[in-house]
Amino acid sequence: LNNDVTKSTEFISGRFSHKKSVFVNQYTGRVAGSFSPTDTWMYTIRKLHGELLTGSVGTKVIELVASWMVVLIITGLYIWWPFTKGIQGVFTIRFKEGKRIFYRDTHAVLGFWLSILLLIVLAGGLPWTDVFGTNFKWIQKVTNTGFPKTWSGRGLTSIPKEKVISIEEMVVIANKQKLPGIITLGLPKSPKGVFSVSNEVFPLEDKRTLHFDQYSGKLVKEHSWNDVGILMRARMWVMAFHQGQFGGWNWWLMFSIAIGLTIMSIGALVSYLLRKQKGNWGVPKVSNGFKVGRGVSALLVLLAIILPVFGISLLIIIGYEFLKQRKI
Repeated sequence: LNNDVTKSTEFISGRFSHKKSVFVNQYTGRVAGSFSPTDTWMYTIRKLHGELLTGSVGTKVIELVASWMVVLIITGLYIWWPFTKGIQGVFTIRFKEGKRIFYRDTHAVLGFWLSILLLIVLAGGLPWTDVFGTNFKWIQKVTNTGFPKTWSGRGLTSIPKEKVISIEEMVVIANKQKLPGIITLGLPKSPKGVFSVSNEVFPLEDKRTLHFDQYSGKLVKEHSWNDVGILMRARMWVMAFHQGQFGGWNWWLMFSIAIGLTIMSIGALVSYLLRKQKGNWGVPKVSNGFKVGRGVSALLVLLAIILPVFGISLLIIIGYEFLKQRKI
């Protein structure tokens, strides 16, 4: 809804990548212009970010990388614990003990401080994935922890009469609700459908959606943030954090996380190159004192179930190593 007397009114049709916006002069009713997200550079960047511009295959590659990142963060913390120099190792990078130690500490110290934030960022992206995302939505459905069934107006009906109220009248009704944020008015999809008024706002606790009879303008159903299930609340929070939607501090924090991840990744790569055996690109030998306990094994099994794409890749690696040993 447009409360600015100098701007056109935006009408949106379609969903997701098929959305199209048409801007109408609110005084003359003429179309001032149209806009489609698919025509922008940002659409291409989003596609690169989410699916590497390769469709379903790219989406699964991204999911595989994200799943392994979760595993690497958790196992990395386990490998580093207890810290090499006690609690001091959480804060200090050793500059005078050789290049490998310097790059190793750069990776480890930054990784420790970024670990929780990185897990939140990954949690914000995983609901968009194909396999994990589909399973997550299924759990929401069977546990009834998503949006209420009537949140989008589905199942709600208007009582048919001779005359439907106009959009202008519905706009007046919507404005009387004094909802904060950006207000959207959804039009009825059938003679028995309802008008739907919702707001896009932060904090998320101020979100509301209201449905009105298209003939009388009376309120049919109202939903607030308290009606949203716990899994959907958590999902929307981490997704908003992932996209930096909580304000300037969120954007700068995400930018800092990206820079920190780049530095710690370079540190890990250089540390590996300095440590690996010549002519061998495999995993460097670990110390004799390092052992993987049953707890870690159980954790990997649990992660393989929660993150199926990781689980499949893990089975492939185990199978390859088994056949390799048999051949030797």
